[in-house]
Amino acid sequence: MIHTRVGSGCRQLREARITEGARHLDSPHDPQARWSTKRDTTWSGYKVHLSEDCQADAPRLILQVQTTPATAADNATLDAIATGLRERHLTPAEPYLDEGYVTAEAIAEAAGRGTQIIGPLAREELLAGQGRSRLRP
Repeated sequence: MIHTRVGSGCRQLREARITEGARHLDSPHDPQARWSTKRDTTWSGYKVHLSEDCQADAPRLILQVQTTPATAADNATLDAIATGLRERHLTPAEPYLDEGYVTAEAIAEAAGRGTQIIGPLAREELLAGQGRSRLRP
């Protein structure tokens, strides 16, 4: 936890809520950096989203890098990632994604573009009863 002195007492600046991190300046050296937390990890800075080519008989290459504020949800970046890959004619037929990116809306949008997302559905959507864990028809 980070604390700051306020008068004669201390005030806790970091709580387990991302919305708090979005409002507070975290570093005087990087005014856009924010703190975030995911499970047991807390950090200050940004998130990086990497798109990798995973063809069986080819070298593993990073095709695209997308940087977002630490407080941005992973799935909010999916459209920018898909657009960047599509503009360079690198759209995968089956993108493999972790649960931070996979939502019912993302699956529907990908299907509209002719791609089929493979990955676990986001926990929030599973808890809400909106999907299956393996995303194949």
